[in-house]
Amino acid sequence: VFLELDTQGSELDILQGSDHLLTTSILGLQVEVEFFPLYKNQPLFSDVDHYLRPKGFDLFDLSRYRLRRSYIKTRGQLLWGHAIYLKDVHQMKKGRLAKFLTLAAIASYFGFEDYALEVLIFLMENGADFESDETTKRLRPIVDSFSDSFSQPSQRGIQRLRKKKHCWRVSPREDHVYFIKD
Repeated sequence: VFLELDTQGSELDILQGSDHLLTTSILGLQVEVEFFPLYKNQPLFSDVDHYLRPKGFDLFDLSRYRLRRSYIKTRGQLLWGHAIYLKDVHQMKKGRLAKFLTLAAIASYFGFEDYALEVLIFLMENGADFESDETTKRLRPIVDSFSDSFSQPSQRGIQRLRKKKHCWRVSPREDHVYFIKD
């Protein structure tokens, strides 16, 4: 369900060989990407990104590592990083409820609680029946455990979602979007 690749420049080859899994099973991945060639004929970030986006993955985070050529305090040149991609819930095929809840859990684990809530709201707006699905009842303790680490605003969102024993609901309201400086 989650794939982590750090294979010294062969990440794109591995992703291309995992095409079927990317479309059917994998909900998130962390891929080492380079912005400057460190290995002979290696694909760069733009190649990996160009391959993953049509498969329904969105870039959520990017750690950055730089090269400083001297002891002078400078930013240095961006060389490589780790890119975190998550499946776009709006591009996922309708299917098992557990798959969507797993995506929400992965998003929360990596600190994207806002996206975890978006996934849950998407499910409710598309008629997910939380009351009758046995998988959801088994996953509820997992959702409870990861949501305890949510920020305070996200915890309030989760509380609004928990109106019934095995059901999450949110009151209709306008969506709010905030831009933050990294």
